[in-house]
Amino acid sequence: MFANLLSAQADCAGGRYQSEIFAGFDLTSDITYGSNINLAGQTQSLELDIYEPTGDNFALRPIIVMEHGGSFVGGSKDQVDITSLAQPLAKMGYVVASVEYRLGMEGLPFPGPGQGEASESVWRAVADMKAAVRFLYKSAANGNPYGIDTNRIYVGGVSAGAVSAVHYAYLADLSEMPSYIDTTKAGLGGGIEGSSGNPGYSSKVYGVVNICGMLADTAWMDANEPPIVSLHGTDDQVVPYGTDMITVGGFFPIFVVDGSASVTAKANELGIDNCFFPHYGAPHTPHINTAAYLDTTLVIVSDFVHHLACNEPAACSYLVSVDPGFENTDMSIYPNPAFSAFIVEFDGVMPATWDYQLMDVTGRIVEQGTESGVSRMEVKRDGLASGMYVFRVTSENFTKSERIIFE
Repeated sequence: MFANLLSAQADCAGGRYQSEIFAGFDLTSDITYGSNINLAGQTQSLELDIYEPTGDNFALRPIIVMEHGGSFVGGSKDQVDITSLAQPLAKMGYVVASVEYRLGMEGLPFPGPGQGEASESVWRAVADMKAAVRFLYKSAANGNPYGIDTNRIYVGGVSAGAVSAVHYAYLADLSEMPSYIDTTKAGLGGGIEGSSGNPGYSSKVYGVVNICGMLADTAWMDANEPPIVSLHGTDDQVVPYGTDMITVGGFFPIFVVDGSASVTAKANELGIDNCFFPHYGAPHTPHINTAAYLDTTLVIVSDFVHHLACNEPAACSYLVSVDPGFENTDMSIYPNPAFSAFIVEFDGVMPATWDYQLMDVTGRIVEQGTESGVSRMEVKRDGLASGMYVFRVTSENFTKSERIIFE
């Protein structure tokens, strides 16, 4: 397990890191952690906010470093998607850092961003998060004013911020850097660490908090990479729940990505310690507007990070009133790559009636239909061009998607 395996943690008793045992939190705002060239070509100073439990006398605490949502073009470190989590987590005993990062995406509003422009916006945010983590290591080595245990540093975020955190953890080797990210552009250099500040310090993290995020390609994941806890609405129309097309603003299709369900499947395949909680029927980031979803999110996140910080078992569960029962249904596609046709086969509970779509990389539906009472079907190529496609199955309470390549 990729965690700091300690025989015991003196600070893990009495509900700490799982319950709000502190009456309040202390906020230190606008701490400069670095700088870099932004999309406008200007040097931007970068800041973060630190949340700490009021009256805490422990010298070393786990810290969760988080970035906000906003599709990489908007948002701020003090918006509700983060503050609604940071404040109660601090009352549980965590230190939380809310990180500002460079915003903006080439191609907006017109003619629209492509794969490269969208990915470069992600990479700016990843580089800034790495600089923030290095700043925290640096601060710990110089008096440790925030009381951070550098063996218990975790990264996370909401929506775009979660996308940054997941890429931070799993796009971890320069050889994996996709060619469509132009690292010669101002502000995108510095290799896998980026150049937003605090060189020479570690950027190692011990876990990931993923709230409605995704990874461009789960092929980047390796067995020795950090544990992850994920929450995602099954009806998310902003960031795909599984493997599907992602768009910017709902108008510009970018490329096929792997949402939380697909990241979890890959983590399970590799043996990466993980917890996944689907919000059945919920939209994007439901914790922002609904108290029940916020409560669930805090329970799942705090339980898993407590598991990592204290080397104790994780429950990875929460009482829910309705479980549609389809989450254990597996969909396999073979052969893949295919030449003239491929087989889709299901193992598990299937809805009585379900729809399917075959989409190309632009999101255009090239074949679709409805099936009833079958667990196996053949999809013929019928003259489609070589390349990658996505096969998606949907019903009222069920969605599964997989990549398929025609050679």
